[in-house]
Amino acid sequence: MINRILLVIGALVINTATVGLTYRWLCSVRSPWRQVMPGAICAGVAFSVMQFFGTTVVVRLIANASPVYGTFATVIGLFTWLGLHSGVALIAAELNEVLSRQRITREPDGEPLLSMG
Repeated sequence: MINRILLVIGALVINTATVGLTYRWLCSVRSPWRQVMPGAICAGVAFSVMQFFGTTVVVRLIANASPVYGTFATVIGLFTWLGLHSGVALIAAELNEVLSRQRITREPDGEPLLSMG
């Protein structure tokens, strides 16, 4: 039981660190860690949840697939899986941008500098 909990925590840390490094170093403008961490944490948690439930779903689907349609189902499932991952990464990156813009548009006393709408 403890091994399984440590494995989940380890996967969560690795996913979060990988996404954070990606957001920080693969962008055209280098962002500070404070700016990329909210999205990295959200994406890391989402990826970990998807890994946990995805393995169960994939094993069940492949076990019930016929030999003829199993290959096609695997390819369609893989494309769907990659699409879900790219959607999560994009939404988390947008979260970072929105939070960054909210920080920029506020004065230290809390009043907005300019209207966002």
